[in-house]
Amino acid sequence: MNPHLKVIPDYTTDRHAATRQRLADCGINQHFIVPTLEDVWRDNNTEQQESWDEKLHQEAHTILEAERLAAEEAILHHQVVADELELAKYEEWKKDKNKYLPIPNTTIPMETIIIPSAYAMNKLCKGEYCKLYYFTNQGLAEDESSLPSLTMMPLC
Repeated sequence: MNPHLKVIPDYTTDRHAATRQRLADCGINQHFIVPTLEDVWRDNNTEQQESWDEKLHQEAHTILEAERLAAEEAILHHQVVADELELAKYEEWKKDKNKYLPIPNTTIPMETIIIPSAYAMNKLCKGEYCKLYYFTNQGLAEDESSLPSLTMMPLC
């Protein structure tokens, strides 16, 4: 029970008559017996209060320490989960590198892209020999100036 809530007993009642009589037999004056008993009770209560406060302080310290340890454990757990997630992302990236390549921060090209003639592309798709001329600047310029072919280029 909390000693801060205790009330000093009434030492003038019959319940404490035996205690008063023992002190009177020791030679203490009748006028000092009740104040002496009250002083002894206050001293004991003060000791109990100090002990109680120290116990509460220790319990609070123990609780704070447990909360600190729990917080550290949660941080470590979060770090482990983050490391596992990063490792999983790295493994996924390693498995399919091209899927996760960063997009370069460049402008959109505004000029037309010159591709080789349909004849040269058809030869390449079939794996046949094709003259290097079709891929030079002169060959690409000649193909650009000619009329486009109406035939469909087969897909490789």
